[in-house]
Amino acid sequence: MSKDNPERKKFLREWINIPDCAAFVALDGRGQIMGFGQRRPAIQAKNQLIGPLYGDDTNTAMAILQRLCQDVIGEKITLDIW
Repeated sequence: MSKDNPERKKFLREWINIPDCAAFVALDGRGQIMGFGQRRPAIQAKNQLIGPLYGDDTNTAMAILQRLCQDVIGEKITLDIW
């Protein structure tokens, strides 16, 4: 599906607006996306899911993962790998 597809844009808008979720985007100096990650509550109590998680390189992905985890206290974190 093209990044300009209206259905994709609608899906992403709804996805990042899930209640109690956190989403972060890493941009380069030109404003181009280098990475993206989201954390959301799982169905199970005291459990957070992370995914998708993407980075152009390991450092970008790790920085986003670290930021997604830093606010989680007393809950299990599951990395959702597709």
